[in-house]
Amino acid sequence: MEKYKCEFIEFLVKKKALEFGEFVLKSKRISPYFFNTGKFDDGESVSQLGYFYAKKITEDIGVDKFDILFGPAYKGIPLALATSIALKERFEINRSFAFDRKIAKDHGEKGLFVGAKIEEGKRILILDDVFTTGETKQNLIDAINSVADVSYAGVLISLDREEKDDSGKSAIAEFTQKTKIPVLSILKISEVTEYLYNKEIDGKIYIDSEVKKKLDNYLSKYGI
Repeated sequence: MEKYKCEFIEFLVKKKALEFGEFVLKSKRISPYFFNTGKFDDGESVSQLGYFYAKKITEDIGVDKFDILFGPAYKGIPLALATSIALKERFEINRSFAFDRKIAKDHGEKGLFVGAKIEEGKRILILDDVFTTGETKQNLIDAINSVADVSYAGVLISLDREEKDDSGKSAIAEFTQKTKIPVLSILKISEVTEYLYNKEIDGKIYIDSEVKKKLDNYLSKYGI
């Protein structure tokens, strides 16, 4: 596994953005882990998070593939800003960013979008924390497409849960098939499990045999 991925995993658990236990998800599934980028609530952690997104972009996507980093409201907004800054400060690459409002503004700077102008021919990379059903991503894409004829370099998320939906299909695969837009992740939950299993970090083991069994059982039931 690439070094930056290992560093990202340790960063997540140390900041408690990735926790193990018993959590009820929006889908009503009982998950043995929970991921929450809302834990990154200070300058240092947000800066570091932006670096990992920027590293993934430079390693696997290519900065020549997009013009605008787009962060969907709400959690995508700091991701787009932090990644834009990280690309400039860490890699000397300058890229614009934009985000949407939940409700379009009808005064002042009118419209739904803020930041870089969405124009014909622009290439957009969407940044978000996770991918669940894909419905919000589809709604965003429809809104952007109603403004201008653009193209998409992909959707980049922090963690791929590698799960199927209630119909037994992969929501990511269905989204990609429908939109022709690739969904990429910095990490997959299988990579997290492999790296953390019986590994001591600052005197703590996050995934022991008991936790791993719960993770394996969960993914055997819901995994793709």
